[in-house]
Amino acid sequence: MIENMTAFGPQDTTPKYKDILFKDIFSDPVRFLELYNAVSNSQYTTDAKVIILENHPLLAESHDVAGSIDGNLVVLCEHQSTYNPNMPLRMYLYFADILKLSVIDENIYGYAPVNIPVPVFYVLYNGTSNRSKDSLTLSELYPSKVKYFSAEIDVKFIDINSGYNIEVLSKSPWLDGYSKLVSKIKEYLSLQNSQDKSTELAINWCVSNNIMKEYLQINYGRVIKMLNYEITDEQWYKIRERDAKLLGRAEGIAEGRIEGRAEGKILGRVEIFLEQGFSVTEIATRLKLSESAVIKIIETLKTLS
Repeated sequence: MIENMTAFGPQDTTPKYKDILFKDIFSDPVRFLELYNAVSNSQYTTDAKVIILENHPLLAESHDVAGSIDGNLVVLCEHQSTYNPNMPLRMYLYFADILKLSVIDENIYGYAPVNIPVPVFYVLYNGTSNRSKDSLTLSELYPSKVKYFSAEIDVKFIDINSGYNIEVLSKSPWLDGYSKLVSKIKEYLSLQNSQDKSTELAINWCVSNNIMKEYLQINYGRVIKMLNYEITDEQWYKIRERDAKLLGRAEGIAEGRIEGRAEGKILGRVEIFLEQGFSVTEIATRLKLSESAVIKIIETLKTLS
């Protein structure tokens, strides 16, 4: 029985254009089950009870999609375009909250064993760096001299770039389609097209080749916005770094620091849009600034680089 429920409060059905495409696709329970079957080599049917877990603080600002299957498994998948060794820690914290909810009505101080769901964690990677690891573990984050520890988290690491892990991609048309769409965007970007143009060309290529055709046609505008607004972890780090530089130069009262922080975020966003090939006009439209303001910010960036 496929269900679409939330475990952390009421579901907000308002489209969020800043949610990445991966989350939008695989928050659908049927697609999520297909994804899990592919990455785990399982054969769950649509009779399985699938609950998509949403509205959790650790999911709200991330690229995660999580679900419960038959009440026995808690599956957390994260799409990444930037390698992040801290994923085991993030997933550990997330699962701890899941456990709190799952045993809220149980007597954990009693003599009877309390059944808990089995955690299964995946990172689906489509970045440009060559990563040969098959898994990420929590113990890799411990001090190197520690020989004994009681807690371990193992996150399976799967490269979903086109041409990698073909067997996994062949078992999930949706994951394969997503991989091909992202690959095409990268290809068109390498030909010096703008982000907007590359996204449109890639979507049109997928539709012409019957890849996620109906979904892309129905959600054409939303998909473009999601892809063009997507910011990787690496890019967010740049925003924070730029923010820190400004704060370091800032002097005066706390009010001035707050203004500096806000200015730093704007500078970081403009810098990212420039790197992605957006024009001054396009940047102004996205950030709701005047073109003259964007030009001044670009001049400021030159002095900071």
